[in-house]
Amino acid sequence: MSDALDALLRPRSVAIIGASTDPDRIGGRPIQFLRRAGFAGAIYPVNPRAAEVQGIPAFAAIGALPAVPDVAIVALPASVVGETVDACLARGTRAFIVFSAVFGEAGEEGRRAQADITARVCAAGGRMLGPNSLCLLATGSGFFGTFATALDGAWPRPGPSPSPPSRAPAAPTCWPWARRAALASPALSPPATRPMSMWPTSWPGWPAIPIAT
Repeated sequence: MSDALDALLRPRSVAIIGASTDPDRIGGRPIQFLRRAGFAGAIYPVNPRAAEVQGIPAFAAIGALPAVPDVAIVALPASVVGETVDACLARGTRAFIVFSAVFGEAGEEGRRAQADITARVCAAGGRMLGPNSLCLLATGSGFFGTFATALDGAWPRPGPSPSPPSRAPAAPTCWPWARRAALASPALSPPATRPMSMWPTSWPGWPAIPIAT
């Protein structure tokens, strides 16, 4: 498993770029879920307008972080995703989950922007879920890199049953059913509906499978 993929699946630190003080907003939900899941790593909210986010000290910019985060979760408008990813790459981060939408699904300009960002991440030896990604969950480590509202009603628990990849809008609907059926999964990463720098893996140990954009 590559270092970047290992960092994505088993991070020791995560930066949420576009972190929100509101735990119900897209930029706030990952922090809420990481804390609830007992993530033991460092959480770095990045928000230039807040001194703290949900009780955690916040930072004005990627360059202000006290350490290089293993994973960067990007919850920003599409127009600034490219420069944000570049700043993270320059800092040393090689694993990304990009929630931001309005890329390949929005026409030719969006497809070009997506391909350009993907190429830069791959050239640096990185891995990226997204853009337009919903989540990556690793229940064993407590890494819940997601904004999925399905978690409000169905909380996954660690266990041996793998959850195969599926389309982003569909996968969270399985969690309430799985909970009722007493199933548990080590990791779940439903992909966005567009190509990414890697095919999301269902559980640690699966190789990343590059696909064309």
